[in-house]
Amino acid sequence: MKQQPHSSLNSIVVAVKGEDFEQVEGNMGKLTLPNIYGNMWIIDGQHRLYGSAFSNTDKPISICALQGLDGMLQAKQFTSINSNQTKVSGDLIWDLKGELFRDAQFESSENKENEIMCRQYYVSNVWKAVNQNPNSPLSSRIRIPSQTPTEVLGFGAMCKNLDDPTIWESGVLVRKNQPDDVVRDVEDLLVAMFAAMYETMPNEWAKNTKNVKEKNWLLISYSMEIICKLFKDACLYFSSARSFSNDWLSDEVHEH
Repeated sequence: MKQQPHSSLNSIVVAVKGEDFEQVEGNMGKLTLPNIYGNMWIIDGQHRLYGSAFSNTDKPISICALQGLDGMLQAKQFTSINSNQTKVSGDLIWDLKGELFRDAQFESSENKENEIMCRQYYVSNVWKAVNQNPNSPLSSRIRIPSQTPTEVLGFGAMCKNLDDPTIWESGVLVRKNQPDDVVRDVEDLLVAMFAAMYETMPNEWAKNTKNVKEKNWLLISYSMEIICKLFKDACLYFSSARSFSNDWLSDEVHEH
């Protein structure tokens, strides 16, 4: 069953491990999977699978199973499949990047593809953390499929705002050694910024995002694009200006 994903565009593409394939006749066979958690990863087709799970019909599902893919290969297949598909939700793609791209942090080879996956892993998980932080004004206000899928503020748009290689450099936003520490560090910066905005404009934050007559102008994509641009500019300034650079890296200096 070593198919290439593009051979079955309507299939749900999965990576399997611990499987046993018994050939029956010609290309036909029986695939047996172990009854353990995590033996199958969905690389593409999550939206079709979820739709089928909640459907009242018994329509069969086409599966394309790939063998022998480690975490990095799964991530690369995911990128290859979804990069040119416009029908797949950007929110869902960015949600999955925060899971599938984790192994890129520990990849020894340095190339452009791995650099992008590392950065996008950080971006996805930073916004997820901000969305779950009880001290964040954005808590549960971002439309993240795995967390708060019915909210108004698009996760994909928020991620694109921070998907900028100039800020994900060592000494700018990457001020820690471990991936989880980097995520927490940037989460703290963003929560502090939005908390300061909340203190100065509490009434604006309190407005209902779905109320047309009194729309919350802060929680729309255009405003967030500008706010994130200011955040990026501030990070670049404070990390490079001589008078502030030591303070910018103070946490790392104290730890070591």
